Amino acid sequence: MKSNSHPASWGIVVAAVGIVLGDIGTSPLYAFKESLRSANGATESHILGILSMILWLLILVVSVKYVYFVTRADNHGEGGTLSLLALLDRDANRPKIKVGALVLLALFGTALLYGDGIITPAISVLSAVEGMTVTYSSLEHWVVPITVVILIAVFSIQSKGTAKIGKIFGPVMVLWFAVIGILGLISVIKTPSVLAALNPYWALSYIQDHGWATMMTLGSVVLAVTGAEALYADMGHFGRIAINRAWHFFALPGLAFNYLGQGAVALRNPLSHENPFFALVPPGAGNIALVVLATAATIIASQAMISGVYSITQQAIQLGFFPRMQIMHTSETAFGQIYVPTINWMVGFSCILVVLYFQTSENLAAAYGIAVMGTMTVTSIVFSQVVLKCWKRPAWQAYGLMTLMLAIDLPLFFSNLHKIEEGGAFPLIVASLLLVVMHTWKVGRAAIAQELSRQGIEIGDFVKDVEESKPHRVRGTAVFMTGRNHGVPSTLLHHFKHNQVLHHNVILLTFATDSVPRVPNKDRTELKELGQGFWRATVHYGFMEEPRIIGAMDLINEASEGKLSFNPQRASYVFNREVIIGSGRSDLWRWQKALLGFLTRNAQQARDYFSVPTNQIVELATPIKL
Repeated sequence: MKSNSHPASWGIVVAAVGIVLGDIGTSPLYAFKESLRSANGATESHILGILSMILWLLILVVSVKYVYFVTRADNHGEGGTLSLLALLDRDANRPKIKVGALVLLALFGTALLYGDGIITPAISVLSAVEGMTVTYSSLEHWVVPITVVILIAVFSIQSKGTAKIGKIFGPVMVLWFAVIGILGLISVIKTPSVLAALNPYWALSYIQDHGWATMMTLGSVVLAVTGAEALYADMGHFGRIAINRAWHFFALPGLAFNYLGQGAVALRNPLSHENPFFALVPPGAGNIALVVLATAATIIASQAMISGVYSITQQAIQLGFFPRMQIMHTSETAFGQIYVPTINWMVGFSCILVVLYFQTSENLAAAYGIAVMGTMTVTSIVFSQVVLKCWKRPAWQAYGLMTLMLAIDLPLFFSNLHKIEEGGAFPLIVASLLLVVMHTWKVGRAAIAQELSRQGIEIGDFVKDVEESKPHRVRGTAVFMTGRNHGVPSTLLHHFKHNQVLHHNVILLTFATDSVPRVPNKDRTELKELGQGFWRATVHYGFMEEPRIIGAMDLINEASEGKLSFNPQRASYVFNREVIIGSGRSDLWRWQKALLGFLTRNAQQARDYFSVPTNQIVELATPIKL
């Protein structure tokens, strides 16, 4: 398996620190604090045991599982659960992703990331703003309003894109990791005995002493590694090598020293667990400066997670799991800089509701771990299938590796289940609703395609009929958009039945989404002459690309080698508007038919999705009984 081979200059490494590692970089704000509280005590053994678990989770989960193993499973540079799914589909030589147990599991893991995308900005910004109360306790009632204002600002500027401000992301986060690392180191120098936490003995001893009660603590300790899945999902921005260096040279040292420093503070003053992170600096101007830097870091972490949600949405649309939505590229030079208005405001509105409901980062932490660990568990399972089927490794290696990963993931996942009543149900509800939408859209579109195929006729028969009947032909080119690269589109049948005329050139155009992020131009176009002025064209795009009609027409012109010569700006583009009628005999449940109809009516129209000039569009309604 060829892994991502982006160049790894130190400029790219620094940028990766901000874009990819922002989420995990802000975890010291709340992870150790919540772990101490859940431990129900702050004795020396408690502190060393918790620190040892945090440090070794950073090593085992992030360094070993993700950076060393999982990031090697890239789909032409892209990461994430959907990329793993597409990788399996491509290597198994199946023409399309079919809905089965593994697919549903992968979709659920993807859906959980949306819950993570809602909670991450909320808890990160909320934790940073709460730092003001360490110095100015009278401002406590202003924490939520300030957080809401910051979140509104963050989501309001998304349409501007991150390309312009992206250059400062890396340096700010490098400064963040340097500051929190130095603050932690100073604290460690004052209490060097905290270094004993590097010995895994303390973690094992804590588990042995507390037995099943350890699960309560693990539910908070897991907050230290919540950004690991986002690290993998955002891998396509900079590549595995840059992420590897960014993690080991910047993030890991800064995080390790800071957690140790917080532990040293707790050893010196057991009551400091109210906010051990901000207790690293004396109250006053230094604390305010740290609050400002923490707020900037959390905004960057939020931006990274929001951008990841955009990328996931684009992949889901291209792979046929979401209805079409408007996707805007915000940079002409930076690949992956996209903005999805519908998702942006749905996530933004949800973030604000979450802050208003939970009020504090302590309350919100209850909802955080389930989403992240659910996704991590799914990744371990799907990754094992990549090792087995794509890398062609023996079953004992694939399942042995999965067993080792799940030996960490499952306890962490189950340790969060007790939080369901405290708010942990939120990401599960979000994921379940999204899973229903994705599954319904996928199987619904398959049912529509099957119904259209049943109603259709073979293109050879249609061309033969045209040859014999010799209908009136008008000058120009008509492009009939169709989701199938066989048969006659229903729009062409309706058009010919009612108008009894055909254009001189008739192109049956299908946009095909391949299970790769990008398709080279040389492999993009398939063109076949059918006779009587009919042509069938299939234009291939990767799941990280956006199809554009005019560009596709230029490729078709070029592929015809002069046989087709037309002006794309003067062609007619014929689309069908599907009208779902739920009185048919399909296997879909009645509620699924209703949901499919709702999604179809509210999906972005194909004409807009493919950027078709409005004055060249012809649209015909197509009733479909399901």
